[in-house]
Amino acid sequence: MGGSLNYKGLILAALAWLLVVLPAYFLSAFFAAQPPNPIQLVLQAWLVISVLGWIVTQGLHLALENWRTPNLKEDWPTWLALALVGRFTWRVIEIGLSFEGLLPLSRLLLPAESLPLFGLASAMGLASLIFLQVYGKKQWPAVFLHVQGWLKSHWQGLLMAALFFVLYFVLANVINRMDFNLNNVFFAADSHQWQLRAAHPHGYTMEMRAVHPLAFFVLRPITFLTAFLLATDTYQAMKFLLGLLGGTQIYLAWILITRLTQRPTYALLIAGLFGISTANLVFSPLMESYMASAFLLVLFYVLLQRGAAVHWLLLNAVAVFGVTISNLVQVMLGFFLADMRIKRAVLFALAVLVISAGLNLAHAAMYPDSALYFVPEKIGGETEHLQLGSTPEEFAARANIVSRDVFLFSAVAPQPFLLTQEKDERGEFPKFNFMLGPNSARLTGLGKVAAPLWTALLLSSVAGFVLSLRQEKLSLNNRYALAFLGCVMFNYIFHMVYGYEPFLYAVDWNYALFFFVALGLQRWAHHWPVTLALVGLLALLSLNNLAFIHFLFSNIAPYILGLVG
Repeated sequence: MGGSLNYKGLILAALAWLLVVLPAYFLSAFFAAQPPNPIQLVLQAWLVISVLGWIVTQGLHLALENWRTPNLKEDWPTWLALALVGRFTWRVIEIGLSFEGLLPLSRLLLPAESLPLFGLASAMGLASLIFLQVYGKKQWPAVFLHVQGWLKSHWQGLLMAALFFVLYFVLANVINRMDFNLNNVFFAADSHQWQLRAAHPHGYTMEMRAVHPLAFFVLRPITFLTAFLLATDTYQAMKFLLGLLGGTQIYLAWILITRLTQRPTYALLIAGLFGISTANLVFSPLMESYMASAFLLVLFYVLLQRGAAVHWLLLNAVAVFGVTISNLVQVMLGFFLADMRIKRAVLFALAVLVISAGLNLAHAAMYPDSALYFVPEKIGGETEHLQLGSTPEEFAARANIVSRDVFLFSAVAPQPFLLTQEKDERGEFPKFNFMLGPNSARLTGLGKVAAPLWTALLLSSVAGFVLSLRQEKLSLNNRYALAFLGCVMFNYIFHMVYGYEPFLYAVDWNYALFFFVALGLQRWAHHWPVTLALVGLLALLSLNNLAFIHFLFSNIAPYILGLVG
């Protein structure tokens, strides 16, 4: 029997090694110095293969144990959702590779002279996996059982998160560039400036507006720490972090919806739709303040739902406020509605403001061109971003644009307006927007099919929420749904008057929109029409939003390759 167990351990270790050696190769090349440092390369590749391989080995062990009891009737939505997201990810990679120079392969491939070193690291990794599986299991059985238990209850969310990590990582390598200034290219985002702020050695000398009172404290330490730990440059660390935070956000979304609804497969479908939505596809991999805002907001609600200690909630809330001050409203909606205690909520808000003020002073002392959020003239400068219509026609046009961005385009991508602009210091560059003056972008192709289905689900979630309120009053789930609805409506009202291109702020409301839909539809989550509708929408978005990505790539590639201007 012992020999049989050893033989099984060898097979599982070898299979896991085969599954992780290629990702380890790409990551090792991505992190490697130019030219690669031999010791760094071997150590990094060995660690990646050993750690990832061991986790995959435990997953294979669980899959082998449960192989005899598949339930296709219950599991088909899971596998179909994973297949759709997997195909979407693969097609994005193919599209990126179809334009020469768009996806920088030079940073994903090792030079020929480094291949023997990677081979050595791979052999060391395989030896480590065999040792851990055959002997480590006997020495540390509790660790193995704990990890296997965690994988057994979280495998759906982990697989979906892994797919989105790859997707966002690939997108991050395409749309965050140092060879082309992408400021104001994607929906008015100042991505080039935020790249410099987060990753450039002298980025701390740049201006930081009062609405981002602690942004340097949030973005620069994690970027430079990641670069140090991975022994890579800060720009590579930044792009890796974008993929990692984006994938983790999908996992956190799955965790939260699973806990609120007790339906992991339903949560997986919502998480898949959330991840493949227009807002996430653009802003999860794009270096901007909004990426950090979205991640921190989702994390706050996960901690809140888990009943985390107030100091952890306070730390998270300060980070949210520090990145963008207006998002404190979204934090406070959740904090108050979670237990309905006004005094506690007021004290919490005051604590966030006071702690943030102290940190803002330190922030301004360390980064002299940073503004203080509590100085009226600094905040007053934000009036230049106000969009105040002077006629009923202008108000109606703005309402149409904001409504489409908030409730439709966040999920279903239209074809953007494409303009060109030229500046002396930059030359000619493209601009993508969902609005052009009073006009809003139009849906094309399968977007015209996806939009009615998404709208039907959205309206059904509103009906489900109203029914739940009538039957269950202010139950905990209804209070969370009310918080998410409040977050969406706050953003709607706020961006009726603030910000030229409303879609620029889409990730600030996108999470709340999808979480509200998840809670609104939960009473029907076990019915096959809802499951079929969610899977159908995921399939439609995987095609429509892929066409959106192709449109962006095909129109940005000529500028990056220097074929224009």
